[in-house]
Amino acid sequence: MRISRILPVLAVTAATITPSAASLYFNGAYAGVGFSGLFIHGKHRYNDNSATGQSSSKSRKVAPAFSGYLGIMSEVGLSTFVAGAELFINKPIAKVSRTVSSPGTPPTPLKMQRRMGYGPAIILGKLLNPKTVFYGRLGYEFSKAENRFVPGLGMKYALADRFHIGLEYGLAAIGKKETRISSSNVSNKYAIQSKFLEHRIELKLSYQLFSPLSR
Repeated sequence: MRISRILPVLAVTAATITPSAASLYFNGAYAGVGFSGLFIHGKHRYNDNSATGQSSSKSRKVAPAFSGYLGIMSEVGLSTFVAGAELFINKPIAKVSRTVSSPGTPPTPLKMQRRMGYGPAIILGKLLNPKTVFYGRLGYEFSKAENRFVPGLGMKYALADRFHIGLEYGLAAIGKKETRISSSNVSNKYAIQSKFLEHRIELKLSYQLFSPLSR
């Protein structure tokens, strides 16, 4: 058989096989919204600079949050790997409240308000099949209180040509907070040092602004 006859057959076969291994559902720009639950764990240490005036406690809080994002994702060459980037904003409604005290001092309430955050994120993932992608995500979040990295893992599924649904987990260290209080019942000041860790579980809905499948 001549090579001139084989090459057209190979070309048609490659054109037929490539779309099944690859995906056009996750190529292009998209916008979306997210609804998440925040699971905040706090550790609080009390110190009034005395030998007997130290104690510690823990707190837990669950609260909702809402987010929006604009991103782009593309397949890397002809592989089943994808890469992308996002700009995101989230608005948590979360308060951590705890009352701690030590003998000889009044109970002290401690509150922390999670503020709105925003920033960029990079995404690296792999197609499990043409409609499903599993990915890792690393975001850097700016807020009025502090800035922090937010690593996470997620999965996205194409409901249709342009509509996607996904589930994502993220972990954020909110940081340290120190409250110094001067009490009239004691001769010296005392402080409460707190550390917070936030687990995020988010349901994401997105709309692909441009899709190669729609021609």
